[in-house]
Amino acid sequence: MLFDRDDAGSEAMAAGSSQSTPVDRQNAVFNHCGTMYREAFGFARALGVKTCVGTEVPSQKQAGVWPTAVLERLKARKKDPADPAVVREIYEAMFQRIMMTHPLDYYWLWTCETWRGKNTAEETTEVVGHCNAAHEAIQRVGAPFRLATSGWVLGPQEDRTAYDRLLPKDIAVSSINSELGHNPVEPAYARIQGREKRAIPWMEDDMALADPQHRDGRGQTAIADHRSGRAATASCTVPLADHGYR
Repeated sequence: MLFDRDDAGSEAMAAGSSQSTPVDRQNAVFNHCGTMYREAFGFARALGVKTCVGTEVPSQKQAGVWPTAVLERLKARKKDPADPAVVREIYEAMFQRIMMTHPLDYYWLWTCETWRGKNTAEETTEVVGHCNAAHEAIQRVGAPFRLATSGWVLGPQEDRTAYDRLLPKDIAVSSINSELGHNPVEPAYARIQGREKRAIPWMEDDMALADPQHRDGRGQTAIADHRSGRAATASCTVPLADHGYR
């Protein structure tokens, strides 16, 4: 046997890796990851590097995003996971744990990959509700980090700039370039003003999901556009780079 276990993750995942794992082992994974993040993010902060973690926003298309154990506990307490006050409570608990565990600069809320094609008006309302609940939670617990949105698109299909109208200005917005980086930076960035915004061009190429290739030129182009004032990238705070899709 070449390896001591089947997964290829970090040592923090050695205690278990799925919801089928007993709850005590799931908790062990969370605790081990917290220690890893404290060491890594603490070192990053000493170097002046910003850090970010996040989760995908539950939606009608992704009803299973809340962990089963969380849903069961809410049900036992007769709480509705769709209730905005309950959603805020969940984020408060998440943020309080982060505050006790490791340093952080941003907490990301991602929309699901299906938003590349089509989202419904109900999903937009749901996602905005989660973002506002998380924003209120950050304020209520006094979290020292900020909130940011991201996803495979900047915003909903009906208006890619919608977040700028619907979310508080201190929430940053970002998105990866669509089609695995083959498309240019979303033009709608140029129409968003007075808000931190970060385009994320891909630094790899793997349309077949089997032959990843490094494409540093994409990052160089984004930075050159930002510095020269060309294209939508120029309106962004600072372009980020997407790498590690595999």
